[in-house]
Amino acid sequence: DPQKVLDGERQIESFALTPNGKRAVFTAVWPNRPWELYTADLANGRRETNLSHANDGFLAQVDLGAIRRTTCKAPDGLTIESFVIYPPGYKRGRRYPLAVNVHGGPHSYHPGSRALTEFHALAARGYVVLLPNPRGSTGYGEAFTEMVVADWAGGDYGDRFFFPFSFGPFIGFWAAFEAAAELGNFCLPAGGMTTTARLEYMLDHAATVVCCTPTYALRMAEVADREGIDLRSSSVRLLIVAGEPGGSIPAVRSRIEEDWCARVIDHVGMTEIGAYGFECVEAPGGLHVIESEFVAEVIDPTTCEVLPDGRVGELVLTNLGRRGSPLIRYRTGDQVLLTRDRCRCGRWFARIEGGIRGRLDDMLIIRGNNVFPSAIEGLLREYREVSEFRLVVDRAGSMADLHIEVEPDPERDAGDLAHRIETSVRDRFHFKPRVTLVSAGSLPRFEMKARRLIRNDR
Repeated sequence: DPQKVLDGERQIESFALTPNGKRAVFTAVWPNRPWELYTADLANGRRETNLSHANDGFLAQVDLGAIRRTTCKAPDGLTIESFVIYPPGYKRGRRYPLAVNVHGGPHSYHPGSRALTEFHALAARGYVVLLPNPRGSTGYGEAFTEMVVADWAGGDYGDRFFFPFSFGPFIGFWAAFEAAAELGNFCLPAGGMTTTARLEYMLDHAATVVCCTPTYALRMAEVADREGIDLRSSSVRLLIVAGEPGGSIPAVRSRIEEDWCARVIDHVGMTEIGAYGFECVEAPGGLHVIESEFVAEVIDPTTCEVLPDGRVGELVLTNLGRRGSPLIRYRTGDQVLLTRDRCRCGRWFARIEGGIRGRLDDMLIIRGNNVFPSAIEGLLREYREVSEFRLVVDRAGSMADLHIEVEPDPERDAGDLAHRIETSVRDRFHFKPRVTLVSAGSLPRFEMKARRLIRNDR
């Protein structure tokens, strides 16, 4: 019958027995000691002796610490095992750099039963080291290992990204598409189609994430309502919007989320300097500046004086890793309020509270009152009766006037809508516009950035 001759929380690989079976020679690794050559006297209580001492010098310099096991759930409910190595003297609540090594088979995995010398060395230098074993790793059974056959990482990246626009030469569209694909997502390009065709294509392929402008998200919802398509019961769970400030305007965000029954995530970038900000899931209503790639400042747009955090001013960016278009202290023209406290998501990246408030060159001065077009849009989107709108600025003398053309939703009672909008604008922005209701379908629709402002005051 088989007999246990060696035990302990370690990993043993090569071994040999003497002809009489009284002594064993083997290699072993422990959670806190790298590989060594050992001998064991099996006839005298299995007493072991280290023959090699190859790592004594290393262990005199490095505190290996402990390997701790943890688990998490993949989106489909599969349990994924990981191991964490904490640096010596680790204190909960303190910030540490994180090193991640995804082994992810096939034919390999991170064992928790032995020292992992290179990762212990990182931990000794102050890193928290995370070692996950995703599907495809060995050691968890044949079915677990074969989950990646012909579908490498597909089970861990379950989103289907939908891009409802024609790409053209604009690098931002290509970058978004290629980045989503690089992360292992299934990407659906939808250029050269009508909005109705795009909606059908999106539903047929069960898209879960839509990337578009806020304006086009509203346009697709409008067409879906007209065509009897129920967006709220679709598989879309997230809309990543960019190109306009609408994603951070509460009324616009609320309208999109209500029409789609999905979460809106805002994103910001510029052709000149690249994509520089994103909204985290945990704290909506603000944009993180990617400070690993950008240096962010806020200045007084008139004096160019650098302002302290918490003051409204113009955002100035320096990009750090962009070879094709390096820019130093680039004036974006965006009005922002920057804070640097730790976010609820755990990040310390600078945060643009409330998103981009408006572009300084878009600011309107109506009868002595400063107002951004995005602020007017925020007010108009509070009215469900408003389907589309256009702002026309005219000057008939020393001061400019604002004319708002409103296209009401034909399925809703417009009633005294024009009067209510005039009153709301007057109460909030301290001037009275002229509001005109126009016929259904008379105002232009936009797939990309909307152009709803006509200026006749310059």
